[in-house]
Amino acid sequence: MTAATLLRRSVRALVFCAGILFCAFFLCRSAQAGRTVLPGRLKTVEEEAFAGDRRLNVAVVGEGVTVIGPRAFAGSALKVIYLPASLESIAADAFDGCDGMTVISPPGCYARRWCRSKGVNWIKAGTQLLTTETTELTIRNGATADAPVTMKVEGYPLKWTSSNQKVLTVDENGKIFGVYPGKATLTAKARDLEESVKITVTVQANYRAVLFSESTFEGGVIQRNRGDVKLMTEMLNSVRGPDGGKYEIHSFDDLTAPEVYRKIETYLEVPSRDGDVSMFFFASHGDKVSRDQENAGRLFCKMKETWLPLQELAAALTLIDGKVIVLLESCGPGAAVMEFDSNGAGEADAPDNEENDLTANDMLRYFSAADPGLKVYTYDDGGEVQPNGNLFLTDKFLVMTASKYRETSYMYEGDTHNLFPVVLARGVGTSGEMPADKVKGNSDGILAFKELFDYVFNYTLYRQTACAWPSGSMYELFVRAEE
Repeated sequence: MTAATLLRRSVRALVFCAGILFCAFFLCRSAQAGRTVLPGRLKTVEEEAFAGDRRLNVAVVGEGVTVIGPRAFAGSALKVIYLPASLESIAADAFDGCDGMTVISPPGCYARRWCRSKGVNWIKAGTQLLTTETTELTIRNGATADAPVTMKVEGYPLKWTSSNQKVLTVDENGKIFGVYPGKATLTAKARDLEESVKITVTVQANYRAVLFSESTFEGGVIQRNRGDVKLMTEMLNSVRGPDGGKYEIHSFDDLTAPEVYRKIETYLEVPSRDGDVSMFFFASHGDKVSRDQENAGRLFCKMKETWLPLQELAAALTLIDGKVIVLLESCGPGAAVMEFDSNGAGEADAPDNEENDLTANDMLRYFSAADPGLKVYTYDDGGEVQPNGNLFLTDKFLVMTASKYRETSYMYEGDTHNLFPVVLARGVGTSGEMPADKVKGNSDGILAFKELFDYVFNYTLYRQTACAWPSGSMYELFVRAEE
């Protein structure tokens, strides 16, 4: 053998060894990451090449490999293996212990026939392994749901992430939870595969309303108060919250004050979460005579046997999480949105043309025993409230009243409805455009609190003075329900 021939053979041997070392290094690094790629130039996956490797989840065998040797992947954690059309032989024990493994290969090749004979899961090459039924999903605030994602490889580990955990969280099993109203992107990533899906999730606020009428008084039944509740029900059924949520409505007639508080607790307070929206509507007689803060504007219940002092009502409604919208139809409820002086007294230029018809028996405070905790008044930030502070004047509330402090509210066309709810419902409308948005707003299809109040104020001013807190708020109330 000449020196030149010996040199050439030595060089080829070195190149070959270098290639083997390079491939071994590459495979080792890939396996550590849970995925390995075997280039086609290897031709053969050697005996026990990856046997017992519990880090290995995915293997990609390149086109050109023809043989997979004995126990090549036996006892590994292999879940998915891509096999080429070039493959000609697979050892009988090559995948021993790889339970639940899925093979992906072109149809009509040796690998496909081998899978059929061995009962191994097979998927056609090019198939999307990770799919979703929808790219948009809506859930309620505080609700849970299973992510609508399907993985074609049984038991394959997925990584779940939320783009905003203040809106949406997701656990390792794809169970999602609505934390707060808003939008977030849910991503499912197939670990060690080049596939992922994204879903835009809208967490929708819960919208709840309790509507009360007090219609039975001395002298008969006031049908208009019952009519107001029906009108409010029709109005709320025709709209949605700005994020598309529908109001859950509960209505009641002729309750005592303790019963009213219990309904508030049952239907608004207990199920509420931060981000929810609750509405309280009350149609009754109101105290337009009293000047002190404790009694001014109080709402009468059950033949005037009990009543709701506005400050105590505010304390009860403050226990509800989220935003609270308060609509009061009575005489004198404007006291809810005014500040009284340091002595708890208020002044107004409204006519005082009625006698206070309360009896001594009316002064019994039946409701005080219903929930002693209602006398503990606190703002949202936990600070103490001064005795003469108005509890409605916080960021929690949006308040609209039919008339101002010590002013009379009026009926509309006989005993069918009161004027304030009629105009309010007319401003919202029941189909098509929302008149208040068009007449007093910007016609953007979203009805803001200020737009509705301006409309109500304008069309009731000839008989009474509507009041609001905060009157300039552009808080978004409603959008029209899809017809």
